[in-house]
Amino acid sequence: MRHGRAVDAQTGVDPMCRLLAYAAPRPTSAAQVLGARQCELFELMSQLHDDGWGTMWLQGPGAQVQRYRASHAGHADRALPAVLHDTRATSRVVHLRLATRSMSIDVRNSHPFLADEVGFAHNGAIVPTDVLRDMLGENELASVAGSTDSELYFALIRRGLRWGLSPVEAIRSAVHRIRGSYPFASLNAMLLTPRELLVVHANADAPVPYHDFAGVGELPLGHDEDYYRLAYQRSSDGTVLVTSTGLITSGWTALPQNTVLAVDLEDLAVRIEELSSQRFTMVA
Repeated sequence: MRHGRAVDAQTGVDPMCRLLAYAAPRPTSAAQVLGARQCELFELMSQLHDDGWGTMWLQGPGAQVQRYRASHAGHADRALPAVLHDTRATSRVVHLRLATRSMSIDVRNSHPFLADEVGFAHNGAIVPTDVLRDMLGENELASVAGSTDSELYFALIRRGLRWGLSPVEAIRSAVHRIRGSYPFASLNAMLLTPRELLVVHANADAPVPYHDFAGVGELPLGHDEDYYRLAYQRSSDGTVLVTSTGLITSGWTALPQNTVLAVDLEDLAVRIEELSSQRFTMVA
């Protein structure tokens, strides 16, 4: 268990979360595409990342994004192993929360957030939030139900979507806006729309929250200088898996820094787009 977290308002150093996602050609469970042992490792991480958890999923391309979230730890919820080992979906995101000290542990603050037919989960801290809140208008702030920096980040992305930007363009706009005021924040995130799974990897200058791991004992894999690293794997049937550290990812591909990985849920085509430009790479 954790003790006495502290936050540095200048750098945004603070406890973070864990992310897991997949997109598959047919309804399947995480255990079927990832393996039972990997799912068990993910469950164990909820003993450290224990400030709530949640998941969002689709039953097929074009379907409505569905969500479940809780304010208690995943290891204390029978729904987490059921989601990982038994429940099937064509695409799914699972989030384990390690709350920012100033953010309350409340179901409204648990990820993923869901609005405008889009789901969102974040791994990072954008603090203090006053400047971030000033980036939003009154109506946008009124749409924010909780008190987290993450939901404000999501509101900025949704602004771009309302303006007619593509999901990648909306992400790019929000990241650039936030980065100008919060250069050390991790903006790693996952979005799920009826048509795409999108993974944001943007954390180049985010310091690792080593202070939060003091006294924990044996830490999960990658809870070191690779803490914010995201990696992905593509299976022979087209299934795409993406995870933050904590799982065994030898042989996986590291997602490049300052990029968005986008998976078309209709044909599972994958492209990686740079956040700093309009350039993108198709992934075989």
